[in-house]
This record gives sequence, structure tokens and C-alpha cells, in this order.
Amino acid sequence: MRAFEILVPGGEVPDKNMSYLMSFFTYGYFGIIYQWIKYDFDETPEQIKNHINRAILSAASK
Repeated sequence: MRAFEILVPGGEVPDKNMSYLMSFFTYGYFGIIYQWIKYDFDETPEQIKNHINRAILSAASK
């Protein structure tokens, strides 16, 4: 999770709202990677990317 946080340009976010948004995505992506590890990498990175895309599109359409 820390690696994702470090990837933020400059290590800081511009405001509190962006901080919450970055945390949401950082920990969400970590959760997906964690589950993928638990499933012994039984899917390709492309399949995982598709899961992420579907989840985001599903959330955005509600």
C-alpha cells in the first residue's frame, strides 16, 4: 500500500478531498492485488484489469 502512496507526484495531494479519493483508489487497488495473490495469480494481469474496469464502470453508473 505504501508503494501506491509513494507514486503520488511529490508525495503530497493538493487538498483533503483529493486525499480521500487517492486513499480510496490506493486501498481499493491493494485489495484487488491482495485477492489476486490469495487466488495464486490464477488470472492474467489483463483479466484483473478487466475486473477493475468493470467495477469502476459499475460504480459510476449507479
